[in-house]
Amino acid sequence: MMKIYTVGKSDDILIKELGFDMIEMPTISTDDELHDFIEAKLSDIDFNALIIPINKVETTIAFRLALHIRLTEKLWTKRLVPILFISIQSLGTVLRDAGIYGHILATKGCRFEQFKSVEIIKRAIERIEALSTDDFFITFLKQISVQPDEKVGRHSIANQWG
Repeated sequence: MMKIYTVGKSDDILIKELGFDMIEMPTISTDDELHDFIEAKLSDIDFNALIIPINKVETTIAFRLALHIRLTEKLWTKRLVPILFISIQSLGTVLRDAGIYGHILATKGCRFEQFKSVEIIKRAIERIEALSTDDFFITFLKQISVQPDEKVGRHSIANQWG
């Protein structure tokens, strides 16, 4: 049986409706905060799939969180788990709001599903194939584009990847 967790805010209607165990995510705005959250919360929890709800206000944070998960070596094999993004918004709207971070959806192990019912979400998360350590480089690292940002400190996503 899969150990599925949702990552987000406890007041999110989608999280309540899904009924999976959840990992409360504080308000985050920087890559340092994302990195600290992942190391403090996700490294100690046993899971083999994640659902990340996307809301209009924090669209880029959701995708940045997934990128950080994939690039955090401390998570070891947990960083390879299937990640399902869900939203009441359409894929086109989500991608427009996500900017460059939406490219994670083009990688193996990540998928978007517009929320229509709990049953559809449960089937979708079970159908996502996880990454393997052997194909991590080709099906993830070769697919993403992480640009260094001179204005961001030592924990920027580009520096984490490097």
